[in-house]
Amino acid sequence: MSDKKETRQEIVQKSLTEIANDDGSVTPKKVVDYAQPEGSPLHKYFEWDNEKAGDEYRLWQARELITSVRVTIQDREFNGWYNIRTKVDEKTVQSYFPAHKVASKKELHSKVLSFALLELKHWQEKYDNIVELVGVYEEVEEKVYKKSTDTKDLTATL
Repeated sequence: MSDKKETRQEIVQKSLTEIANDDGSVTPKKVVDYAQPEGSPLHKYFEWDNEKAGDEYRLWQARELITSVRVTIQDREFNGWYNIRTKVDEKTVQSYFPAHKVASKKELHSKVLSFALLELKHWQEKYDNIVELVGVYEEVEEKVYKKSTDTKDLTATL
């Protein structure tokens, strides 16, 4: 038998498979219940200190509130706030910026566009086995780069 240490992915996959053995599915509640005993292989991946977990949950709720805001411009709905990592006073920060600021500041707009393309790339990798979606990423990427080289500024859409 090998002394190879299991990776996080292997541990999680093995545990999820075990949890799914009941009815073939996994829910967050089932995972938390499975992970709760200290001997569980998933236990170390959770915050069990209720005070810390409560603070983290409130931060998650705040993120949900911020990202729930939508703005309507010329009968089209857009995100009201964008989560961007940028430098402020020589310090890298992760903050939410209002859509109007993202539209008017080229650096912020560029960061949102780059992140959108990165998310699209992850989406492509996630669904690369779906035949009907083959080539979608390349088409979108081509249109985005074509549009950015046009005389129209990309920020005009916000």
